[in-house]
Amino acid sequence: MLKKVLGWLKLPALLVVLLVLASWGRTGHRVISFKSFLSFNNEMQQFSNWVDYLVSHSSDPDSRRSSDPTEAPKHYIDIDNYPEFVSSGKIEQDYNTIVAQHGYNFVIEQGILPWTTLTTLDSLKACFSRRDWQKAEFFVADLGHYIADGHMPFHITRNYNGQFTGNTGIHGRYESDMINNFENDIVYSGQPAQYIENPSGYIFNYLYKNYTCVDSVLQADNHAKTVAGNTSSDLYYQTLWNDTRHFTTDLFKQASFSFASLIYTAWTDAGKPQMNSTDIAMVKTGNDGLFDVSLSGFFSRSARISYQVTTDSVVVISVYDVSGNHIQTLASGSKSPGFYSLNWKPEKRSRALYFIIYRSKEFYRVKKVIL
Repeated sequence: MLKKVLGWLKLPALLVVLLVLASWGRTGHRVISFKSFLSFNNEMQQFSNWVDYLVSHSSDPDSRRSSDPTEAPKHYIDIDNYPEFVSSGKIEQDYNTIVAQHGYNFVIEQGILPWTTLTTLDSLKACFSRRDWQKAEFFVADLGHYIADGHMPFHITRNYNGQFTGNTGIHGRYESDMINNFENDIVYSGQPAQYIENPSGYIFNYLYKNYTCVDSVLQADNHAKTVAGNTSSDLYYQTLWNDTRHFTTDLFKQASFSFASLIYTAWTDAGKPQMNSTDIAMVKTGNDGLFDVSLSGFFSRSARISYQVTTDSVVVISVYDVSGNHIQTLASGSKSPGFYSLNWKPEKRSRALYFIIYRSKEFYRVKKVIL
């Protein structure tokens, strides 16, 4: 039925569909991309310069949906519409073979997320091989997005909005509203990225595993509705988080680890090319004057944080340590357009690496600082 991609849908209906399918929302995608650095192994440290770009562009594929009619099916796979998945728990991994089995239209209708992830991985490897670092950034950001989609349970099922089980609206409540409320509670450490011998098998295996979380979220939604009597109150979202926080945190952790591991795999297959100082200097860092962090004194070990607000917006500035743990919120509230600044000094006496994040409705920036 091409429910998520039909070009003849009227615009309002299409926008609703696109919003429903924006997996993990902007917040979730940013968390997964940001915390992927926790799994950068010792060989991958040159890629730490990309963290700001990866976070800032983690939702670019979602933004392309409204203008590119081929983009939408890349973000999901209704895997339980395949009879062989229902009977055996698996489907054919080779794209040409599964198209031969079911027909092109059927495969596109169900979504092509795993094959899009593989194609993006191949494009990234090609960029690494020819040392096209700037284009590699683009494909790395896209790769992170599609991997994150593969770790969002409702992007792996025909029941993508709970519409078949009396849970209509759970997609947005779980992936966006709940995550926005409990972002700082999604805490995990990283394990070093590993080389993936069989990327296709690896991607399909995490899809199979993450599919098992669908029923768990639906059960949590039913419980939260029973406790709160609604689907909008603080009690509802607290209950939903309490019931899902363990496996949700694990989904985020595995998404970040898979992202780092597949970057490492593409880079390894390309011969592990190294960036020189010029390459690093050319990397786009999101330095557009909106957000800057500078040292205000070596002995005082404080940071001067300057930022610009372009429209009336709620601004949040937070500090995270090298393990991705939330340390402190430095600013949180509505701001009118203008230039602002503040100082921050860590409590620890020993020097350490910190990430300072500027977040508003329009912008998300990450800066590294050693204090």
